Amino acid sequence: MLGFKKLKNVFKQILKRHPVSFFSVLISMILFCITYDGFDRYEAAKDVMDVIAIAFFVFAFGALVCEVYRECKRKSEPTYSFDNKKYIITNVAVLAFSALLGAFSALFNVYNSVEISGMCGVNELLVRQISDYVIRFTVVLVVAAVCVSLFFFYKKSMCSFETYTAKAFCGVMKAELVFFVIAIGLTLIITAFNALLFELDSSVYIRLWIVLLGLVQYPCLLSGLSNTDEEISKFGKVMLTYVLPGLLAISFLIVYAYIIKILVTFSFPSNQVFPILTSLFFIGALIWTMAQGIRDKSLRKVFRIMPLLFIPFIVLQIISLSIRISGYGLTVNRYVGIAVVVFELIYCILYVINMIRKKEAMQAILAVVAVIFFAALLVPGINVYSAVIASQKGRIIKYISNPDKAGSRTIREAHEAYITLNMDCGVPGQVYIEKNYSEDQMAELEELVENINYVNGIYVFRSNDSHFKIKGSYTDLYTVKIFYDKTDGIDPMKDELEIYSGDKVIDKVRLGNVISELLRLSATGAEEQKLENVINKNIQLKNGGEFIIVDIDICTNYNTEIIDSIDVNGYVVK
Repeated sequence: MLGFKKLKNVFKQILKRHPVSFFSVLISMILFCITYDGFDRYEAAKDVMDVIAIAFFVFAFGALVCEVYRECKRKSEPTYSFDNKKYIITNVAVLAFSALLGAFSALFNVYNSVEISGMCGVNELLVRQISDYVIRFTVVLVVAAVCVSLFFFYKKSMCSFETYTAKAFCGVMKAELVFFVIAIGLTLIITAFNALLFELDSSVYIRLWIVLLGLVQYPCLLSGLSNTDEEISKFGKVMLTYVLPGLLAISFLIVYAYIIKILVTFSFPSNQVFPILTSLFFIGALIWTMAQGIRDKSLRKVFRIMPLLFIPFIVLQIISLSIRISGYGLTVNRYVGIAVVVFELIYCILYVINMIRKKEAMQAILAVVAVIFFAALLVPGINVYSAVIASQKGRIIKYISNPDKAGSRTIREAHEAYITLNMDCGVPGQVYIEKNYSEDQMAELEELVENINYVNGIYVFRSNDSHFKIKGSYTDLYTVKIFYDKTDGIDPMKDELEIYSGDKVIDKVRLGNVISELLRLSATGAEEQKLENVINKNIQLKNGGEFIIVDIDICTNYNTEIIDSIDVNGYVVK
């Protein structure tokens, strides 16, 4: 009973401090609950309700900023007058802008460009472009509002950034536990009612959870972030000081062992390296920040070193990402990877400044998040869509300029680039395609994959058990690539192929013997190990050094058996 009374008081406190954002989120979730399923027969009403729901949801973020600022000001300056004109005008401006942005973003989310163009009598292409920018602008503003709200929550606590992070994390975990208990309890009640009394539609469960997001989840989240006056429990201190940092340290040891393996075996970083290290950084940053907030002097020095130990991992991330970008161009996912690396580098710089000057520099990381989202979504020339289009359009142009002589690699790259621009780059990618290519060319680019199917391929790679054996003594290691397409005008069986490290040619090599042997073995149906044995032999270069093949992809035409393309990844040591 005492626990229920405490829960009731916390709920009343949140309702008193954040009434506007709470009711905005609640109304939004109730409307989403109504229109979730089985409302298609009332399409017009459903669209209107969805518009209102999205508008209220976006508006809630602006309202939250005003509410948290008010609470922060009330605690830091008890005598501050909230009746002054400057405060009132600022709040009205923020709320009005949030409402306006919410309304526009809701309209563009619910109605398509053709419908809006018909209603307003505006060019459909212009509507699409405006819609795209409004939605991107909304995402940036929502992220900025979350960052500003977290900053004011932190300031209101009057703790160090590390201590607030630890207290807020523990508070959110306890509050979310309440939410899950209520959600599970109500779900079990509905399940029993469904099994014993009346059969209900399965959508009832989803509707329940949607309503609980606004009625329970949101206030629980606010409670965890704002109520940080209590000290962390002994259990929490043990978890944050010993258990989680211990698990993180083990993860660090595993990654360092992997780095040593790469250096010893000259192996190629796997595709899984980047996402693993990214996850490790964000989880690790939370863990070592909270651990430092406990203020255990005996261990705090160890925790302070952890971010510095992550720096070599950033180098590994950069290598892994650059290999993929240099080989296959920039995509939306790889752009996100670049943004993550930039964030990690700025984080490390701020952390070093914080260590040297012993000032609260880490709070600036919230502003960094907002700035990165702003640059990635809105800044012309460097935003995600502009960057990906600039990277991929050259592959389409290469094919369009001479389609009759294009090899399989050129065809494949043009098709993949077209799909990337058309599907992943949203409105900017579609507008670029529509403005630069005719309908016939677009249809041809979509159907290119059918042409690729008429090509026979041989792909061979070194297995994880194959180590690179270097005969000589060398000081330089280059990650390299060889491109060949039949439009290059050379004979890959006789002529030298250029070896690229990035955009620079560092040497040339003859691969005729390797290619002919692989073609011969493939024609006889040889096992993969025999094919791998061919590329396991390092090739001596005329200008000194060795060429190490990691993988080779050879495409030949079924009918003529002419080599259409060759793609080789590997290393050069000099």
